[in-house]
Amino acid sequence: MGVVISGLAEGTLLFLLSAGLTIMVGVLDLINLAYAGFFGIGAYVMYQIIGNRGAPGLGPFSLGVIGACLGTLVLGLVAERLFFRRFGRYDVLRALLGTYGVLLVVEGVLTLIYSNNEHSVPLPAAFKHPLTIANTSVSGYSVLVLCIGVVLAVALELVTHRTEFGRQLTAVSQDRFAAQLMGINVERIYAVAVVGGLMLAGLGGALASPGLAVVPSIGDNYLITALAIIVSGGMGSVTGALVAAAGIGLADALTATYFTQLDGLAVYIVLLIVLRVRPRGLFARMAAT
Repeated sequence: MGVVISGLAEGTLLFLLSAGLTIMVGVLDLINLAYAGFFGIGAYVMYQIIGNRGAPGLGPFSLGVIGACLGTLVLGLVAERLFFRRFGRYDVLRALLGTYGVLLVVEGVLTLIYSNNEHSVPLPAAFKHPLTIANTSVSGYSVLVLCIGVVLAVALELVTHRTEFGRQLTAVSQDRFAAQLMGINVERIYAVAVVGGLMLAGLGGALASPGLAVVPSIGDNYLITALAIIVSGGMGSVTGALVAAAGIGLADALTATYFTQLDGLAVYIVLLIVLRVRPRGLFARMAAT
């Protein structure tokens, strides 16, 4: 039971990292590599607020999470205006190189400010002690992350499928030119998708930071996994990203516990199996509709 909850919590963090990127890929046809840099910004904002406080209370911890979201929101607005809006007019290769350049700049700035030394973010005091669920000891923080992920997934599904903005988002993802003819402000949709996605990256970085060594390249290790989740779930499908992230998180936890010789390979095994069965991803049809 503990392994399952830990795996689902890890999958939730992977979903937080990949959800915004999924929206950007679906709407903009843009694989934004700078996403990993904003994951790092979220982690460093968390470190800056609570990193030297010992075991923080829920108040400072919540402040760190909110600060990470607001910080990446503001920086995302600036980056969208200066860079990503322009990248949307480029071909795929030039846009990919452009976002990689932004990633290098972000990581360079973080290195200048914090150096390459490892920093740590302590767990909140309220979640330091394990919980007992079904006679199994599980991490309280893992349960918290899992709950946050479920709430966020439901919220994203409601926004993308039950609101006017969601319908406009779908229209833009299917045919930008036709959406513009219908009176939809395509640039506004682009901006909201990019900035919202980068804010989700910051949230993921903040929530992941208590279990990771905070370094400027902290997001790089998650980037390949996030891309694997997007491909496995179906390009542009938030539901697919959630299911794929949960599957990869569970597989990673199980292999690390019971099949140590396969530790670290779970993401590639799941990706190969999914592509063999569903070459366009688990929810490819939903992503296209």
